[in-house]
Amino acid sequence: TKDVLFALAKGLIPMWSYYEVTAKLDNKNKTPYFTIFKTLVVTAFFFGWIICWAIPGNTEKGMNAFGWLFYNAMAIMVAVLRYEVRARHNIDGHLMWDLVAALGMWPQVFCQMEMQAIIVPGKGEDDTPIAPETLKVV
Repeated sequence: TKDVLFALAKGLIPMWSYYEVTAKLDNKNKTPYFTIFKTLVVTAFFFGWIICWAIPGNTEKGMNAFGWLFYNAMAIMVAVLRYEVRARHNIDGHLMWDLVAALGMWPQVFCQMEMQAIIVPGKGEDDTPIAPETLKVV
């Protein structure tokens, strides 16, 4: 049950996954402050679109437009991160595919990036990536 609650919390708090994936991409820990900054920006965009959509339209006209702006900005940052993960692991794809996936299915995109981020390039024998089959689930 602890693992289920942990996974549920990560699904409801996307900036947690964003930080973990970004930190794993920066495996030499060169830019920890930039990683934290990007995570804070994604956090602001995430809560910004929810807050803007929660404000009734009859009290503040135009807040839905800001909600869409924040949502799209968050999706763009998620798409760029997914593009970086795919580039690191030599996975075929296109930035527009990443954007469409991030716009419509951002929780699944985070799950996919986290699963891919545990496979560290160059850490297997003969400097090849570790295959997912050889990973042990704890």
